[in-house]
Amino acid sequence: MTWVRRLWIVQDPVAIWVQAPPKICLKTIEQAVHPSVKRLHMREVFTNGRRYDLFPDSNGFRLTTSVKSMWKSRQRINAACVMNVRVDSDAETEQTTLTLTAHLRVFSVFNALWMPSGMIYLISSNPWPRVVIWLILISLFALSWAAMRFSAAVDAAEMTYFIQKTFEDFQRVQPVKLPAPADADVIRGGDFELMWQRFIQTHQNEHAD
Repeated sequence: MTWVRRLWIVQDPVAIWVQAPPKICLKTIEQAVHPSVKRLHMREVFTNGRRYDLFPDSNGFRLTTSVKSMWKSRQRINAACVMNVRVDSDAETEQTTLTLTAHLRVFSVFNALWMPSGMIYLISSNPWPRVVIWLILISLFALSWAAMRFSAAVDAAEMTYFIQKTFEDFQRVQPVKLPAPADADVIRGGDFELMWQRFIQTHQNEHAD
């Protein structure tokens, strides 16, 4: 169903065109997930202790990310979404198309809904009007879901930027080859001199008349 898909999908498909074969693309991104002084131009994607994990599959690869916890230095917070990247290639142009799609993780959905679910019994046992109880419960579920979706959207944007940054040095636009000029469009040296002399004579005759 469309509305279920909209709830599950975090980011609409994004296409990135890279002027390199798939093997080069996969090797490049496998190296890029590890911070290195050789790739200082990518230091922005690793700020706040952000790291990336790559999992190759039959269609391309899956990408996840995590950041350091603000409360525990050794603990990491996993992303609320997973990015699936489909890799398609064109043998003629050696151009690779990366199609990025991000969706929620099942664990993140349960993690976001367990707390408001646990509040159902506590709030419903109060002698409040049913309308107030329903409004409170709906608000709790809505806020929890919105917070999870916002976190997932941020993670998806970070992973998209990471992939774009990885391939920014690759040529993304295939140069257009111009057709060879026809013989009628080529003016050789001897023909040009003869045409120029005719042009001069024509203008001299016009002025003489």
